[in-house]
Amino acid sequence: QNLIMMSKWNKVDVGTASNELNLNGSAEHPTYNDERELAFVDEIPSVEGLASEEWVNAQGFLKEHQDISHLAEKADLDAEIEARSAADTQLQKDLESEAEARKSADDEIKLELEDKVEYTDISDGENPNRKTIQLNNHDSISGLDTSGVGYNLAMVSKWNKADFGSVSLPINLNGSEERPTYNDDEEIALMKDIEEIKLPIEFNFPIRTLQDKVYTQKEIFAWFGVADAAELKTLIVREGQFYLKYGIQLSGNPYYYRMPIQYIAFESANQIKMVVIGLDTTNDMPTKYEIILNLDGTIAEGNSNIKVTSSDLAFATDMPSLDGYATKDEVDKIKDDLEQFKAPYQID
Repeated sequence: QNLIMMSKWNKVDVGTASNELNLNGSAEHPTYNDERELAFVDEIPSVEGLASEEWVNAQGFLKEHQDISHLAEKADLDAEIEARSAADTQLQKDLESEAEARKSADDEIKLELEDKVEYTDISDGENPNRKTIQLNNHDSISGLDTSGVGYNLAMVSKWNKADFGSVSLPINLNGSEERPTYNDDEEIALMKDIEEIKLPIEFNFPIRTLQDKVYTQKEIFAWFGVADAAELKTLIVREGQFYLKYGIQLSGNPYYYRMPIQYIAFESANQIKMVVIGLDTTNDMPTKYEIILNLDGTIAEGNSNIKVTSSDLAFATDMPSLDGYATKDEVDKIKDDLEQFKAPYQID
């Protein structure tokens, strides 16, 4: 039912013809245009005892004809009454039509509101007055790209995982700290953190005892995983640690595998010197040994059974363990899934 509106006849229309209308106010009378007071029915004075037109005429008080040209004739009044009645009827029809239109619009709004997202109260004793927007499982919050295509932003998937982003769009995280965290405590590493890590490099010499044999430069460089002397020099000067993956028996004493290389350098253009620290398996004592590789293809033992000092032991202790690092086969197996990962060096 209408309460108040600006009608299409440019009138302020209060109430409806179907219900009673009541006005409330604190003043004695309501007003019209702020100044003129409206009267009540019981305030209209009674005309009982006043002279009627017939009585006045019978008394002969009117001796001269009075001009009544400015008064309306009954036919004119009847026509006015009929016109107003027709206008009132039309107004009622228009109001009913407008009410029907509004009801139809309200019904459409109600249908749309059935799909609205509502707040859910999640208050508890420790956290009062808390609300959340809670979607059904596998429903999502999505966004449009610049071409109008929609993509998932966040949802709880049907596999009961908090799922953020889309496989079709890049994802970006913003934060005030240097790194994002996982479960509040664990920091998530950035690519620059990984790129700064220098993994230990293993040199794989496929010989266990020195032999009176001449190797090609290609074979020697392949042990280091490089193609030539220039590449090997570049590798040596990089930051990082080096291991001799398998021991070589020197001075009759075999070594355990994964021996740290304390020193490696080109002693000359055609000679490489390595100083390795390993455990002599005959007595489990740490010992330093020298291996000389000549680019003419020969390998010789340098100074051996060198006494290990406390600084040498500190160097060996500080060398990181290779336990937990992937082997070449494992690396090759996961390369396809980790295309963005660039290993610091190819392990042979």
